Amino acid sequence: MSDYYNFHDSKNWTGRITTFSKSIDSNLKLLRVILLTKGSTIMEFSKLMGKGLLKLNDTGLPKDFKDNMKSIDNLNDVANGYLKQSTENLILANEKAPNNKFLERTQNAIGNFFQGFNHGRKNRKKDKPAQISKGNGDGANDEDVYIELLPFEFEETQLYNLRTLSLNQKTFVEGKLKLSVESALKNANSDVIAQIRNCFQYIATDIEIVQRAIVQRVHEVDDEGNYVPSMQASALQTADMLALLSLKPFSQLLPESAITPITFFSQETHIRSLPYCENVVLIGIRYDQVLHNLEADETPPPFEMLAIPHEIGHYVFQRANLETRRNDIIKIVSEIYKDEDWDFTNDPIDDSGGLTFQDLSDSLPLSIENQKHRDWCEEIFSDICGCIVAGPLVALSLLSILTSRSDNDNQQEEGEHPTGSLRPYILKAILDELYPNTESESSVSKDIIDTWENSSDLKPNNKDSQLTSIKKIISVFSRILIGENETRTHAIWSSAHFTNLKECVDELKSIKTLSGFTELEPAHLTKIAPEAAVEMDSLLSDWIKKGPVTIGDHD
Repeated sequence: MSDYYNFHDSKNWTGRITTFSKSIDSNLKLLRVILLTKGSTIMEFSKLMGKGLLKLNDTGLPKDFKDNMKSIDNLNDVANGYLKQSTENLILANEKAPNNKFLERTQNAIGNFFQGFNHGRKNRKKDKPAQISKGNGDGANDEDVYIELLPFEFEETQLYNLRTLSLNQKTFVEGKLKLSVESALKNANSDVIAQIRNCFQYIATDIEIVQRAIVQRVHEVDDEGNYVPSMQASALQTADMLALLSLKPFSQLLPESAITPITFFSQETHIRSLPYCENVVLIGIRYDQVLHNLEADETPPPFEMLAIPHEIGHYVFQRANLETRRNDIIKIVSEIYKDEDWDFTNDPIDDSGGLTFQDLSDSLPLSIENQKHRDWCEEIFSDICGCIVAGPLVALSLLSILTSRSDNDNQQEEGEHPTGSLRPYILKAILDELYPNTESESSVSKDIIDTWENSSDLKPNNKDSQLTSIKKIISVFSRILIGENETRTHAIWSSAHFTNLKECVDELKSIKTLSGFTELEPAHLTKIAPEAAVEMDSLLSDWIKKGPVTIGDHD
């Protein structure tokens, strides 16, 4: 009997799990470096926890600590008592004489912790009282319980979310993924190795993206020797805020109550959802699409940055649950396509299962010659979402991308993307649909066409007949997203009254000062619980469906 190598040996595959775990640990260590250089509340809190100074046990803080953290309005007196007791605990914990300088730094850290918490309580919104989560039974430690109460800055919260995301990746890798691989190899078929390798490639990409998101938020030393956010970190914070603000108008359609967007610089603009973290969306942005130092006069407007609301539109298209609005949607479609032969009883839109925007797109009664518009539905939908968020500024952003492409690219059929030469006319149709009674927007939408036709001689084929079909699609999606009687209440730039594209350009430069940015509070991610094994094809299909999605990329 000849010897052969068994590629189905579980050790060949489960042994790689350790590599993923170590890579995740490296990401967590990178986070510590950023938090240490930043001198953040999170890091001070973590150091105290690590030294045993903030623990609910007989040798640590009193058992009423949790209640006091929630209830008292001024922590100064209580903090002094806790500080004294914690210092005594530190001295008792050391068999040798304590280091006076270390003790002084520790005392200051505890004092700063309580002072920062007290300041946060005074400034906390009345409608958002501090609450301590009860956890999900996964053995969360004291740090995870109390950390939700601390008054973090936006940047700190996002760094904390990257930490939690990394911990969730580790839970997934060492639990569900490993168990699924082991189970699959016991009953291996001809496809199992390919499925395992694909899953490994996906999680490796996820880990690498998180690493990028961390490194790109690193702090640097300025000329005075102070640690300050790098230009990349500052740009990504603005991008995070824009993504978070872009989700607001559509939150009622999404199954998750609080979505956490995390942006990072990438080779292409795209979104990536994670099957093991339903409420996280990763948004890759090309380096040339986010400009630094916007305040400087010589910095040009960040046109391409408005691709973010468009990408959020893809996320909404993929994740929205329309089941509760089924009857309203049937009414909307029947009114817009009243001259079309559409049998609701046999159409997928009238099934008893869940209803998605993809289901709706598949069911629209388009003519044979306009079937390609069905493939464009997601792109058109995302353009609409972008214009709901930022009005003509999103159209200006996409126009800047189109004018920078070659004529050949703008003439080609692109499958899921509308033809480039037709796109400006679609954008005008969207603005006219969203703001039919607003003279200023109508003027700007006309400006878009004038600007495009002045920069390109391309004429789209059958423009009028194509727009007739596309305008119906726009009407369906727009009425579902904003209703028939709602005004521009969700747009970030709702206070601006644009009369031309020049005003739009000027407004883009002031993106950081727009209404709502300073009030944004990203949600804190929570740890996931370990899960059991599943079939590899099920795990893989879920990942393909929710994971490596590269949609809506623009040159």
